[in-house]
Amino acid sequence: RRSLPWVALAAVVFAAVLGAALVLRTPSGSAERADGAHRAVAGGRASSHTVIDGDALAVGESVTAEAASVVVRHRGHATWTLEPNSVGHLETVGDVVTVALDRGVLSAHVVKSPRPETFVVRVERTRIAVHGTAFRVERLPSAVRISVTEGVVAVGPIGQAPFDLVAPSSATVTLDGVRTDEPARAK
Repeated sequence: RRSLPWVALAAVVFAAVLGAALVLRTPSGSAERADGAHRAVAGGRASSHTVIDGDALAVGESVTAEAASVVVRHRGHATWTLEPNSVGHLETVGDVVTVALDRGVLSAHVVKSPRPETFVVRVERTRIAVHGTAFRVERLPSAVRISVTEGVVAVGPIGQAPFDLVAPSSATVTLDGVRTDEPARAK
């Protein structure tokens, strides 16, 4: 009977240690938003980036890169990276992954596919669609800058015919998807 208080104390200490271990195992780059959508955040940690399983994200979930980049991997499909101070959210998943770039810069590498498009980045009313390429999208205050380093991307206003941007090249469009720079002409 004298050991009963010690057993109870040991049980409380064990529960506290187990609870702390579970909290420490939860990804420190994750926080729950008030509306229940997951927000992955790369803060001021020592690592240069955080990696997230894109297949575990649900439509509507936001991804935020604060002081470090956030890499999102959709296995066998695409990998996209938000540079520091960038925000995006997932609009569709499945055969076509769509990410809305709300702020900053997104770079993507998309696995080549025979389908016409498998990955889309939307910035306001501008749509950038691909089916296998490497490219970068930068949201500017009143425009979008697209740079293609591999393959071809289709860029244009939502619901209208796009223009093709072939690597290596870049273009600037309005937030409505209208090209504002003059395409380079072949000599």
